[in-house]
Amino acid sequence: MLPLRPDPGVDPSLQALVARAYAQADACELDAAQASIDEVRAQARAAGCIGPQVHALVLASIIALRRSQPAEGMRAAAAARGLALSTGDAELLAHARLSMARVNYWTGANDEALTDLEAVWPIAEQSQDLRLRFSCANYLGIVVGIVGHHERGMHWCHVAQGIAERWGQPQLAATAAANAAGRHIDIGELADAQGRTDDARAAWLEAVRACEAALAAAQARAFELARENEALSQAAQAFSEQALRDPLTGLANRRRLDEVLPLAWSRARSQGAPLCLALLDADHFKRVNDTYSHAVGDAVLRELGALMQSHCREGDLAARFGGEEFVLLIPDTDLAGAQRLCERLRAPIESWAWSSIAPGLAVSASLGVANIAEAEDATAGLARVDALLYEAKRRGRNRVIATLPSPP
Repeated sequence: MLPLRPDPGVDPSLQALVARAYAQADACELDAAQASIDEVRAQARAAGCIGPQVHALVLASIIALRRSQPAEGMRAAAAARGLALSTGDAELLAHARLSMARVNYWTGANDEALTDLEAVWPIAEQSQDLRLRFSCANYLGIVVGIVGHHERGMHWCHVAQGIAERWGQPQLAATAAANAAGRHIDIGELADAQGRTDDARAAWLEAVRACEAALAAAQARAFELARENEALSQAAQAFSEQALRDPLTGLANRRRLDEVLPLAWSRARSQGAPLCLALLDADHFKRVNDTYSHAVGDAVLRELGALMQSHCREGDLAARFGGEEFVLLIPDTDLAGAQRLCERLRAPIESWAWSSIAPGLAVSASLGVANIAEAEDATAGLARVDALLYEAKRRGRNRVIATLPSPP
């Protein structure tokens, strides 16, 4: 997007809204741009700011042209000029006159367009406003060539290309280079008509070179967009992963489990395969927080997460369910195998050197495990595992329970 000159007298949020409207217009999002324009005009009127109103009218003129409404485009451009004149701001007036030149060029009134463009350039040349500078030079390259001054037109195309390249805008450099190619073609056709064959060939060769430059600039922009898209894709993936991961332990979080569990249950049911689920709870964890501090409690949870992850096989999923509760999803494993896996996890938890975190600290865990593929749905399976975990705690904690006692 082409940057605009910052206006210290305008609220930054309003300037940002103007910039957004320009970006939407540049992307041909005309309805969105029109909505932003309406918002700019309403806020600018309420604040008594003329500059944003001028830019809104300039944008309204551009949108009208893209919708093939030149009369509406000229009305908006003329209104922008009237407002700009009232401020005495030369750059605002230049933007408005450039808008009028754009409409005149669009309607074929090239002499009038050239008059406005030549008046705008001395201001644009000294401006730090890239949009104003590039657009004026670019239109001069087109209009000057159209009225028959091909060499001068080519000069302005090169000026526009240089502005775009200096500001790192390869897509605009490609536009200017393509316009320069058009001027070379015009020069070649004129030379050919006058019988100057060598001059015609030279001009057409320059046209080819200009097209190659335009292609190179367009390819550079395509490469730039590809890199931007890759960066956005990586950022989106990283954000998605963060959204599904518990920040304390690094395990999957409850949201991730809620996504995976119903799908895993449906797969197991359709394939007739076992799907075991274990629920682990750190015993007397409240005492750890109360006795040693929440910082120590967090360290315990992190280590529990690491121990669970280290006991996961390929295809298993370890997740923090909430608080001091963890879940281990164990597909394609029968209940006996899952029970053995849970025991291999429980024993290292009990024997781990917890005193290295805090002197006298001891931690154990209770686990309930069941084959939830036998349940009527994933929710019912989770409820069964929760009941088994409760039974493990009822029996004294620090144990794995896979079956509930028979009712009396």
